[in-house]
Order: sequence, then C-alpha cells, then structure tokens
Amino acid sequence: MPRAQKASYGRRTANATRMYNRRQQNNTPERSQTLVQEQRNALSMKSAFNYQSEIDYLNIKALQIGRMTILCPKCHAKKWKDETHRLCCADGKVVLHQFEDLPDLIKSLIDNSHPLSKHFFDNSRRYNTLFQIT
Repeated sequence: MPRAQKASYGRRTANATRMYNRRQQNNTPERSQTLVQEQRNALSMKSAFNYQSEIDYLNIKALQIGRMTILCPKCHAKKWKDETHRLCCADGKVVLHQFEDLPDLIKSLIDNSHPLSKHFFDNSRRYNTLFQIT
C-alpha cells in the first residue's frame, strides 16, 4: 500500500503565508511604494553589470563596502571587515612561496629607467594578455 503524502507545513510554506498576509494588509499606495522600492533595489544590485559612466557610484551608500583594513594573521592578506578568515589562505592551510627577484630588464622597465618604459606601460595590457596563456 502506498504511503500517504506528508503535509508540507515547513518553513517555506509558513514564510509564503506570512508574506501573502502582509501583502494583503497593505493598501494600494503602500503596495505601489513597496514595488517602487523593490525595483530601485533590484536596479542598484544589477548596476555592476550595467555600468553607466554618468552615475556617481561613489556616493551611493548601498554600494560602499569600505576599506580593506583587516590583515590575515596567517598570510597577511588585506581583507574587508566582514570577510571570512578562510577566504585568503584557508586559515593557514595554503602557503605561497616568496617571489624571486625580478630580472633587471623588467625592473628597469617598471621603474622608468629603460628607454622603452613608456612603450611597456602603454602596452602592458597586451603583454599581460599575451603571457597569461603561457
């Protein structure tokens, strides 16, 4: 004999019922105001994918994430205040080796002491793209 199906009185159902009742209690002006606010929030959340140069994003408080003022005690990476401690080095489980010194040619290109330094900086994105494959 097949088992009887359980009633779905879980968290989702309770939350959906609560939201439905809240919406029914709102009058029409409140509903339209809530809708406008939800649309505004949705637009600001998508603004990273829809960049518009005429918008001053620095003055939009909801988009401010603050400065990276926290240092990881294990790897000394800079992090934001609420960032998890496992994100940078898996709480000390990942250890990166120190970089070797740069070759003299690269150093001279970077510190502007080489005749081709300007050309190097003007085309640095191309060089980066070229060497990311190797």
